[in-house]
Amino acid sequence: MKELFRSIYNKYWGELFFFIYFLLAWHFFLERTLFLDNAFQTFLMLQDNGIEVNADRWPAIIYRIIPFALSKFNVGLLHILLSFSLSYVIVQYLFFAVIQHVLDDKRNALVYIIILSLPVVNGFFWCNSELVLALCLTIFWISLLRAEYYLVSMSIAICLAWVHPLVIFPFSFAIIYLYLEGMKVNIKLCSSIAIFYICYLVKSIFFPNWYDNAKSQSFHIHLKEYVWQDMFGGLGLLQHLDYLFLLIIVFALALLLYKSKFLLSVMLFTFVLFYLLVVDIARGTGPVKLEFYEEINLYVICFFAVLSISHFWQNLSAKYYWAIVGVVTLFCTYRWNITSAFYTQRIEWYNELLTKNDRVILNASQFEQSPLVMEWASAFESLIISSLHGESKSIVITKDMTKFKEALNSGKMLTEFREYPYELLDQRYFKLKAKAYYINDLD
Repeated sequence: MKELFRSIYNKYWGELFFFIYFLLAWHFFLERTLFLDNAFQTFLMLQDNGIEVNADRWPAIIYRIIPFALSKFNVGLLHILLSFSLSYVIVQYLFFAVIQHVLDDKRNALVYIIILSLPVVNGFFWCNSELVLALCLTIFWISLLRAEYYLVSMSIAICLAWVHPLVIFPFSFAIIYLYLEGMKVNIKLCSSIAIFYICYLVKSIFFPNWYDNAKSQSFHIHLKEYVWQDMFGGLGLLQHLDYLFLLIIVFALALLLYKSKFLLSVMLFTFVLFYLLVVDIARGTGPVKLEFYEEINLYVICFFAVLSISHFWQNLSAKYYWAIVGVVTLFCTYRWNITSAFYTQRIEWYNELLTKNDRVILNASQFEQSPLVMEWASAFESLIISSLHGESKSIVITKDMTKFKEALNSGKMLTEFREYPYELLDQRYFKLKAKAYYINDLD
């Protein structure tokens, strides 16, 4: 019995975080799934009877397998949303379990937990970003290489190339870090690395998609307009969002310099500055508007910092792992609870709006001080929120009122992207009666 308890004590410290994470994802499942992309993906999954591959980032469908499977058994909408929220935790835990309990890489297991907790605030609610999956898979890939599971690492490298364009930064950082760490260079290791870059290049050249193309064009426009005297503006972005990012970088650099890891500290400093420059250019001028989006992008520099100092805790005893996990779990639990107020308010705001409005086109300028965030999702968010309470309703909040004038009596549900005939809506979940739209432009 003592051996069993000792084994649990030494190996299962990470489950503390994932248990709390699971409970919070359950408690705030509506706040997580009724926000922007998750609401949109839920609608598409149920309406089109399939899993939508967004911007060709097919590895991300792994999060939607559970709710889609449940929809096949006619499970209610509320439970579909709950399963969707929990599926993120389940998938992320499965990767952790392999890293910790199969590959026996407790060092990387702690990196994994820190990345999912310490820098995360709004990202807990806007949980669909593929960049988070990219960081998880990169950590998983590192552990596979350390355990010499080269063939599996090659398959993960292929997935990584398709997850998110920014994955090239953490992946490249990981390669250099592993080399400085002293990992043995062989043909299998080089093959795994080469596969990623080849797939990344092939995807970029031969499989472009509208979203990445738009981002690329925007970046080139901002690059031409960029004021190079403001090249350190990315550091200002750090301060505007969360001082914690800056503290993490400063702490990591100070620890590396204190331990005389000069080459590693130079690499960390270089990668952080270059990545912040790229993010700053891509953001363009003006104030930060979508903090949740910018926050996710900055998880990458947290990855740089945490991975670069991870060797310092490699030989620590289990009590230190419990202590670190306990502290970051308490910290992120507090921050997620505090932040939840805004996302709960959004749902209440929609419910109030829907008591008086249905099938109406509203001018987005009316809601500049509201918790709307992004108007393109309004048709999907309002439909799902109302459907949870009985009769379905839908409203469209838009900046372009004219695009809907010809379709008011079309007999279809209107959205920013396409129209859906009422009779073809999935009646199991969306009981939207046939009704004409009208325009209410109070601007």
